[in-house]
Amino acid sequence: MNKFSIIIPCYNAEKYIERCLKSIIKQTYRNFEIIIINDGSTDKSLDIIKKYQERNKCIKCVNQENMGVAATRNNAIKYITGNKFIFIDADDFINPYLLYYLNKSLVEKECDIIRYSANLIIANNIDKEKYSCKEFDVMDGKDALKFFVDNGIHYGPLWLYCYDTKFFLFNNFRFINNKIHEDFYNIYILSKATSIKGINYIGYNYVKNDESITSNKDKKSELSRAKDILYIYDYVIDKLRDSFKDKMDIFDYIIEDVRMFLNIPLKHLEGEDKKNYIKEMDIRKIRKEKDYGKGR
Repeated sequence: MNKFSIIIPCYNAEKYIERCLKSIIKQTYRNFEIIIINDGSTDKSLDIIKKYQERNKCIKCVNQENMGVAATRNNAIKYITGNKFIFIDADDFINPYLLYYLNKSLVEKECDIIRYSANLIIANNIDKEKYSCKEFDVMDGKDALKFFVDNGIHYGPLWLYCYDTKFFLFNNFRFINNKIHEDFYNIYILSKATSIKGINYIGYNYVKNDESITSNKDKKSELSRAKDILYIYDYVIDKLRDSFKDKMDIFDYIIEDVRMFLNIPLKHLEGEDKKNYIKEMDIRKIRKEKDYGKGR
């Protein structure tokens, strides 16, 4: 019987954490644990978590000094007792049959990773398309990434996937500390899987709010974000090169889609900052085309 560990990094989420916890407790499949890493919250988040702990034995809460979301996720892994796990952001919530359908799919065919769909919610408006996924049978991670590109499927955030614990620990995956958009690293995780499949269920609700760290648009933070993206891109692309060494034809095919990650800062950078960033993008395009081929 599959046991799911549900990991929630929590930092000053008093407005949202109760909704998140309620959505998990309402799951129709009951074999799960909730692992909350309280990342040095200074609001009432911990009080709310303790209230739910008193009524729900499945909730573990680990307190730490503020370290950021990547370090928090890395810390959470060592507390997992389930054979499968998922990530949930504290300001998001899941739908009641998510664990049921994940378990049903795993009973039918075991695999390293399962992909599901999510709603994007902005100001109470729901977009079902951006994070949707077609159902697909088991394939290895590299072929799955090609499938995503072929079908216009957004492959990114961690909360779109259920991971096998042994697979994750065997590969010693570690998220990149102190960087925004650190979950671009997930594309490397996907590439290392020997078996991924997709289920046709909208299991997750991604709530985009103005208080999100990625919503901050002052000049200093945008420059910092741009530097983070360049760093993460270089780090991940070098890991992908090694991961794809047996299937370089697929990497050549998906490289243009992967490179779209670099476009994120272009909406907010201006003037000389934007020009300099575009130069950095061009340098990477030339360098990577030389290394990997000319893409699609």
